[in-house]
Amino acid sequence: MKLPLYRLTGLLLHLCYGVLSTSKEVDLEVGNSFTFPESLPREGFLRHHHSHHTSLVAEIFDWNVTLNNNSYLGKIEFDSVKMSMTIKNLQYSDSGTYSLESVKDKFIKDYRLNVYKKVSPKVTSELSEDGKCKLICSSNENKEDFVFWEKNSQQFKEKTASSQTLMLTKEEIGEVYTCRAKNPLGSWSAQASDICGWKENKGSRLEMNKYVIISAVVALLLYLSLH
Repeated sequence: MKLPLYRLTGLLLHLCYGVLSTSKEVDLEVGNSFTFPESLPREGFLRHHHSHHTSLVAEIFDWNVTLNNNSYLGKIEFDSVKMSMTIKNLQYSDSGTYSLESVKDKFIKDYRLNVYKKVSPKVTSELSEDGKCKLICSSNENKEDFVFWEKNSQQFKEKTASSQTLMLTKEEIGEVYTCRAKNPLGSWSAQASDICGWKENKGSRLEMNKYVIISAVVALLLYLSLH
C-alpha cells in the first residue's frame, strides 16, 4: 500500500529524530481553546492522530500556515507577534494527538487533547415484574464518563461506564440515593426522588406511624365511652 507523502514524511521524522519527540496529555472542556506552548517553527507540519487515522492539518513554511483540512477553517489561529498557534472552539470530535513537527529544528511535540463535556447525570425509575423498583443512574455525554450510586453520601457501587442500576424494595427507599457521574473535568450528581411513585421515606413512615397511633387511641376512647 502506497503511503501519502505527508504520512511518509511524518514516519521518517519520527525515525530520524524520535529521541527529540515529547508528549503531553491535556484535558479540556468543549468550547475551550488550546495554544501550543512552543513557538511556531519556521518550517514544519501539524498532524492530527485520532482513532487509528492520521490527517495533515497544516503545513508551515517561512512561518506561514497553510491549512490542508477544510474542517479546521476558522479553528486554527496564528499570532504573528507571539509566533504561536491556537486551536479554537474544541469539540468532542477534536480529541486526539496533535503533532507539531519542525523540519529545521528537528523536533516533534505531541499533545494528547482529551475534550469532554460537563455531565448532567440522569435518574430514572420503573417497577419491575417482581415488584421491586429499578433505579437507573446514567450519563451519555462522554464515552469516558463513569457513573455510580451513593447511599447516604457514601459510595456503595463500583464505578461503571454509561449506566448503573439498583433494585430496591419499599423497605429500602427510606435512604437517600444519589446518582453521581464523573470525568476528568469533575463530578456532578442528581438525587433520586419520587422513587417509582413510592412516596414513603423515613419522614413519611414516621407520619404514618403517628397516624396509626392516633387512630388507635381514638378507637380505644370510643370503645371505653360506649362501655
